[in-house]
Amino acid sequence: MNVIEALENRHSCRDFADREIPRALLEKVVAGALRTPSWQNSQPWDVYVAGYRASKRIIAAVNGMDAKGHAGLELGVPGQWPEAIQARTRKFMSDVQHCCENQDGKQFARLNQELFHAPAMIIVAMDESLGVWSVFDIGAFCQSVMLAAQEYGLQTVPAVSYVHHPDVIRRELAVPSDQTIIFGIGIGYENPANPVNRFRSERKGLDEVVFRD
Repeated sequence: MNVIEALENRHSCRDFADREIPRALLEKVVAGALRTPSWQNSQPWDVYVAGYRASKRIIAAVNGMDAKGHAGLELGVPGQWPEAIQARTRKFMSDVQHCCENQDGKQFARLNQELFHAPAMIIVAMDESLGVWSVFDIGAFCQSVMLAAQEYGLQTVPAVSYVHHPDVIRRELAVPSDQTIIFGIGIGYENPANPVNRFRSERKGLDEVVFRD
C-alpha cells in the first residue's frame, strides 16, 4: 500500500472487533510512526500503548466513572467553534445517523463512552512545560500512527474520548504527573457487523484551497 492509498482508504473505525492485536504488530506500527519529523528534532511525544487487557481495564474504569460524572481534559478546547466548523459537525452527525440505519445520537454517544471497544490504545503525552508547537508535532505523530496501521491491516480512530479520564490513563499506563496527556487513538480490527463502520465523512475539496502562481 502506498501513501496515497493509505490516505484514501483510512477511515475512523467506531466499533472494533473483540480481537487481540499481537504485541509485535503494535510495535511495528509505533516504530514506523517514530520516524515522524518534529521541530528541531525535539520529538516531544511520550507514547504509551495499552494492549488488550489494559484496554479492557481502561474501558471498564471509564464507564464506571462516567456513571458518576467524573471527566475532564488536560488540554483545553476552544470555548466557541467558528460557525463554519459547527455547520460541518452538525452535518457529520446527521450523515452518521442516515448512513447507520438511523442509529440515534445516544447509540453514537454510547460507542464513544465505551471507547469504541478498542482492543488496544495508543496514548500520547508531552512534558507539561511544552506548548503549541509540540502539540503540532504530536498531531503529525498521530497521523503517522494511523497511516502505519493501514499498512499492517489495522483500523484506527483518533478520539478525545480516550483521554477524557486522565486519572484512569495515568493509573493504568503509569503516566508521570509532569506530563500532560494530549490525545489517544484506538487501534484494532473493525467490527464489520456494525453499520457505523461503513460511514465515510466528507472532506474539504481543492476548491477551498488557495493556490497562487
